Amino acid sequence: MIRVIAALALLAASPAVSAAEPPSAIKVVGEGSVKRLPDTGTASFSVRGEGATSAVAVEAMLARRKATDAALAQIVANGAEINTGELAVRPVRSKDCDDTAANLSVGDCALRGYVASLEYTVRTEPRLIGTIVSAVTRAGATSASASSFGLRDEREAQAAAIAAAVADGRRQAAAIASASGARLGRLVRLDDSRAAMYLAQETSTGEPLPPYGPPPALLVEIELKPEPVIVSAKLVMVFEVLP
Repeated sequence: MIRVIAALALLAASPAVSAAEPPSAIKVVGEGSVKRLPDTGTASFSVRGEGATSAVAVEAMLARRKATDAALAQIVANGAEINTGELAVRPVRSKDCDDTAANLSVGDCALRGYVASLEYTVRTEPRLIGTIVSAVTRAGATSASASSFGLRDEREAQAAAIAAAVADGRRQAAAIASASGARLGRLVRLDDSRAAMYLAQETSTGEPLPPYGPPPALLVEIELKPEPVIVSAKLVMVFEVLP
């Protein structure tokens, strides 16, 4: 997972950074990134019920949901974020029915039954995600997957990536100045075209998830090793050139 962040909002208020460029200047693009092991993961799945009537389909779905919830409770008793998404009850007709037009429920378009489904997402410690996928599948869930891994709070990684980008830009500017026989002056401008987009995004400030005990022995435990989260910064930096 790669996150790109903007530093303009953090540094624009500094007196040392101005919008005006001197007559002689060096413009560089500083880049920096840091890797952090993810501290949260998300599993997604759905529970489904079928029946000749919508009521029977919903009842079947609710029975499967009860079994799935019981499986989840064995793994994530406290602290996990369990959310439900789309709830749908859909009629089932023959594949030969033209469902792009209004049709009576006769012939190829005769009702064969109903399917009820409910989407789930579970957010918890990365080490539990594989076991959750295994457990809910055994309980009757469908389309279970380890959908994503990330950081609950990226602020520390963001600050480190910005510092690395500034240091990289300063190194580039110093090398250019030295090669051209000039002296590097102060930083007069710092810009990032993604600043407005970044400021519009919400950043999670939630507390770290509480620790969990090991999954019960009866469960099929699946260990996952997600890739580190990469947090990056890319800055346009302008330095004045001194004689």
